Amino acid sequence: MVGFFNAVADADGQVRSVPLIAEMGGRFFEPLALAVFRVHTGAPRVRPGFVPLSGLPNGLPRIGQALDNIVLEQGASRLSLPVESRARARVPFRGPGGPHGGSYEYVSAIDLLNHRIAPGHLAGKLVLVGTTVPGAFDQRSTPVAEVFPGTEVHANLLLCLLDCRLPVVPDWAAGFEIVQLLLVCAVLAGGLPRLRPVQAAQLALTLALLMSAANLWAYATYRMLLPLAASLLLAALLYGGITVRAFIVEGRQRRSLARLFGSYVPPELVTERARDPARYDMRAGNRVLTVVFCDMRNFTRVSEQMSPEDLRVPMNRFFSDMTALIREHRGTLDKYIGDAVMAFWGAPVADPAHAAHAVQAALAMGQRLAGLNIELARGLPPIGVGIGLNTGLVCLGDMGSSMRRSYTVTGDAVNLASRVEALARHYGVEVLAGQATRDEACSDTRADAVGGHASGFVWCEVDRVRVKGKNRDVTLFTPLPAALAGVPTFQEELRLWRLALAGYRLQHWDHAQASLQQLKPGCADSPLAGIHRQLDQRTAHYRSAPPPAEWDGAHTFDIK
Repeated sequence: MVGFFNAVADADGQVRSVPLIAEMGGRFFEPLALAVFRVHTGAPRVRPGFVPLSGLPNGLPRIGQALDNIVLEQGASRLSLPVESRARARVPFRGPGGPHGGSYEYVSAIDLLNHRIAPGHLAGKLVLVGTTVPGAFDQRSTPVAEVFPGTEVHANLLLCLLDCRLPVVPDWAAGFEIVQLLLVCAVLAGGLPRLRPVQAAQLALTLALLMSAANLWAYATYRMLLPLAASLLLAALLYGGITVRAFIVEGRQRRSLARLFGSYVPPELVTERARDPARYDMRAGNRVLTVVFCDMRNFTRVSEQMSPEDLRVPMNRFFSDMTALIREHRGTLDKYIGDAVMAFWGAPVADPAHAAHAVQAALAMGQRLAGLNIELARGLPPIGVGIGLNTGLVCLGDMGSSMRRSYTVTGDAVNLASRVEALARHYGVEVLAGQATRDEACSDTRADAVGGHASGFVWCEVDRVRVKGKNRDVTLFTPLPAALAGVPTFQEELRLWRLALAGYRLQHWDHAQASLQQLKPGCADSPLAGIHRQLDQRTAHYRSAPPPAEWDGAHTFDIK
């Protein structure tokens, strides 16, 4: 028996396959692994199996033959071993190879010759004789190890032949690869541009995992070697390319929007600058202004019962009406923040009565909301409003980055206005203002600083508090329509409330609760009912757990 054990390396110098037959001088020769397998199975003959080549286009006849398999014959039985080009069969390597690789048992020839191997140890086993000595030049480079014994290459192939599970690249692999590439293009090119970054990454990763899993399944089940690398590379390139393109397009759109809206300023500023360009500019500077935050209440409950598209109608109507009232009372719209509106009074056009105008606008917003709820009534919860006002020194002017700028206000007075708006819900009132706004408004209208009325509103003290992030206390007030000033029951309510508040701050809990008890029978529907309940709960608490000795009557809030 004559055969060969030559190794045929791929272009990168690694051995991945072994030819199952070689022709020389008109005779066919077999490799070591196939020779051992043939002898072990008793097949006396091995020959190549050819199939006719496919016909050419336009109905031309078939020409020539192509090697398709290696046939082992024994009488009437035949075993066909599929091969690839150049009659090669893929080697399914089981491990890193060598005496310590763990895939096969290595027996030293010296031990065998010196009878150091137990008798019968090799009985019933297939033994391949070879060398692992580097000087014998039978070391190969393989995908699993850079140095791999050549004999073990044939051992891996022999085991695969014995299992009848020879890996093979099917003849339709090229078409499968084209279909797979087209599928990758269709899924990623069609899906990635429509998804957000995280979802796009998930889609690309899922597709890559599915292709890999399908490839492994085909190999494990049918020993088919299907192309995968090109599809994975295409998926990576498409994902990277589409992601980069989306980043570039989004950046271009952002720059375009910044150029479009970045030059927008309040119309009042445009008008005044047109009249006297030298007098007005947008450079930042300090000014005393009144800042207002107006927040829509019950927005979450309303949004739960409406689709996003339908929710746009009440939102737009709310913003339109509130903005119109701001402009009507000489205010400047700063921005929309979610379901809230921020505005300020006293700029860009100077307004000596900015605090009074801001309070008038706040009361008008509450009155307008009642009519708005009737117009938008669809069985939905009514929309409420919480408004916070504060007057103080702020930084006003053109602020932002090179990409987006805005004519806005910043400073501690702005932060306090936001905190006051958040407390309006706590006290159950629509409008809540800091003492600086109340004092400025009374001065603007020349009203009685103790509680008189002017310009359509009266003041009621609510509480003295310390908001989160500030050490100094601030006294809060709520403005009410001036029409209430002439109502005897309201005057009596104000008198009892002031007595209760004074008793509370003097820690005369009995006197405070006595005044609050007198308020309950006729003030259940009063706009001040919420602050009555808050003081009643606090007074009851301090009766059982008195405040510390340094308590000054101010309530501290730990939340924004």
